[in-house]
Parts: sequence; C-alpha cells; structure tokens
Amino acid sequence: MDVAYPSYPLLNPTTLTMAGAYLLGKRRDFRSDALSLISAINPPLIVMGAFPDSVEQGCVITVNHYWRMGFKAWWIGIAISAIVPHPVHWAMTSAWIYPDPLRSLTITPLSRWFLKRIATCYGFTLMPPMPSRPQDVWARASAVRSLLHYTQSVLQPIVVIAPEGADTEGGCLTPPPKGIGRLLYLFIERGMSLLPCGIFEEDGQLHLHFGETLTPSIEGLRRQEREQSLVSFTMRAIAACLPERLRGTFA
Repeated sequence: MDVAYPSYPLLNPTTLTMAGAYLLGKRRDFRSDALSLISAINPPLIVMGAFPDSVEQGCVITVNHYWRMGFKAWWIGIAISAIVPHPVHWAMTSAWIYPDPLRSLTITPLSRWFLKRIATCYGFTLMPPMPSRPQDVWARASAVRSLLHYTQSVLQPIVVIAPEGADTEGGCLTPPPKGIGRLLYLFIERGMSLLPCGIFEEDGQLHLHFGETLTPSIEGLRRQEREQSLVSFTMRAIAACLPERLRGTFA
C-alpha cells in the first residue's frame, strides 16, 4: 500500500532570490522567506496548539529531528519560522556528514561552504555536526557562547534547537548526544522557558504541534543529575507532541 506524503515544491521566485543573497553575502529575513515557502506545501501545513502570547524572558523551542527518506530537514525550520510570529534564532549544523568516503570528500566540503552562507544571510548560529568529534570541542564551545550572547543581546529571545542533532532511524525520537543537558541548563539559568514542539507527517500532511510552555524545576540537584533531569524532561515533552509511533524510547 502506497503512503501519501505532502508535496514540497522548492523552486520558485523566492528560492531564486534567496540563492542570490547567499552567493552575494546579503542579509534576508528568514520568516519572510519561510512564509513564502510554506505556502507552497500541498496539502497545507496543519498547526496544532499555538505559540504563546507572551514569552517574558524568552524561550527555547525544542523540536524533534524528524526524518524519512525524501523529507528534507530544512522544512522543520521553514515551518516553525513561518508560524512563530516573532524573529526566531536557529542553531543549525555547519556541515552534512556521511559514513561513506565518496560523499564525505565531495558533499561535506560543499555543504560547509553553503551552510555558512545561509547562516550568514540570516544571522543564525552554526554548530559542529553530530555525532560530536574531539576536534570539534572548541568550535562547539564557541557556538554555545554565540547562542548565549544572542539571548542576552535581544529582548525576549526565541531560540530553536533540535536536541537529537541528526537524522534518526524511522524518524523516531532518540536520546540526544552528551552536552545537551548542559546547554538547556544555560538557557534556563537565564530565565528562558522551554516550548516543546513536534513535527511529523500523517495522513498525507505535514503537522506542527506546539506543546505548553514549561519551566522545569531543577533546584537542589547536582550538576549531572540536573542535566540528566533536563534532558529527560525535555525529550518527554517533545514526545507528547508526537504520534505514539514516533516517540521512540520516550513513549
């Protein structure tokens, strides 16, 4: 039995002007581009829940890294940025990495160049790709500092991260890599709340499901316990925004 999926047209006048901006190093507003691109999805995006009316000290949107063959992760960013009615700052990968030498030697270097152009165009933060490598320690620390600087430089910052950081088998939710708990704590320490979000395809349509804004209680916990608690809390909150079949180990 064939499974129906939405159509995701990408070639249109907007993408042509976007490509020109990337090549020329010009700045653009990602939400404007996202609104144009999301309108082309057929059938239209279904939004469940809603972005809160107020995020007094900012919030961190945590979303699953949905995957299936043929689905491109950039639609996650497009969907969220189109629906959230405020500027959204993304932490995005700095490269696409592959297990085979051919793509590692060809596509990966090109992706580094291209993704850097995109991040520059929209003012996003580049994070070293997952899984983490020893040689990326300093680059990852620098990226975290950039994220934290952003949260302190704007009023009511809205940052988006996908804790898993990479495609997952069958698109199911999986435990995030080491270090995510620490990053979540640094955001919460600055007074930011968490907003879980799930993105998935069902019945031939793309769905975006916002949960409730959360402020986890971590007082009295030691560092390791605190970070583990934050990871578990966050991933279960994301799982609650997904169909049971995609909740993975957090069902």
